[in-house]
Amino acid sequence: GLDEVFQGASVDVYQRQVKHRARRGVEGAHVGGVVDDDVAPVLGYRQAPHMRLTCGDTSRRQRGVDAHYVGHPLLDSVRVSTTPAEFCLAHGIPQSARRVCLLPGSRKSEIGFLLPKFIEAARMLQHGSHEDMVFLLPLASTLSEKDLLENGLAGAADVNLRVVLGQRYEVMAACEAAIAASGTVTLELALLDIPMVVSYRLSPLTYHLGRMLVKLDHFSLVNLIAGSGVVPELLQDAATPQALAAGVLDWMGSPQKAQALGERFMTLHHELRRDTAQLATDAIEKVLAR
Repeated sequence: GLDEVFQGASVDVYQRQVKHRARRGVEGAHVGGVVDDDVAPVLGYRQAPHMRLTCGDTSRRQRGVDAHYVGHPLLDSVRVSTTPAEFCLAHGIPQSARRVCLLPGSRKSEIGFLLPKFIEAARMLQHGSHEDMVFLLPLASTLSEKDLLENGLAGAADVNLRVVLGQRYEVMAACEAAIAASGTVTLELALLDIPMVVSYRLSPLTYHLGRMLVKLDHFSLVNLIAGSGVVPELLQDAATPQALAAGVLDWMGSPQKAQALGERFMTLHHELRRDTAQLATDAIEKVLAR
């Protein structure tokens, strides 16, 4: 049976939890992620999990592990309380301004790698546009404004960038496009129908080690769930300010393309709509009863 059951909401969270608990000899059920039997010993597993709860696949056996499709709990929590027009009015943002959301991550290690690149992309977009542009950055609860200042924000006085406290989903929903760190936020954006460019950067050692251990066609949660590259991904050296800015311009300058993406997001929304808590509980109870 299981000694403990745990979740990994995104790749990095999943890896940290798995490494910590597997090294203590804990067997588990996890949400999302794929771990091969030959990779498990390298990460410190005693063995692969008995069961996988997945948010992006039908119930089947994945590499010898029972997989149960349970949808995603985010569908019950991603809500907005204001319209984009109301949000702009409350924050003194002109309705005519083009709005881009910057989401560089929720940890200091992430923003250290990503925020300077995101800010430079914003600078390029602003200086290359004939329209007013506003860049909105919702401050993660795990970070302070001091963290942002120490990791690139202090040098962004020439960029029309506003840090917003709270109202995370309202900030996202008020924007036309987003530049986002890979993670759960990409699914949140998809549920809010916001086109995005997804990026991630790691230390060179971690990146090269990861490439040896894990082979994935996509790394962002939204693309993994969709099973295809519905949004562009820029990993490591490919995550240049020029490429990030070009990705945003592609969405903002192509209404038909953005509309087609919105239709794909709506399909994802319907596919993920399940009684996640009950389905997950039922699947876990079957394993505990073994």
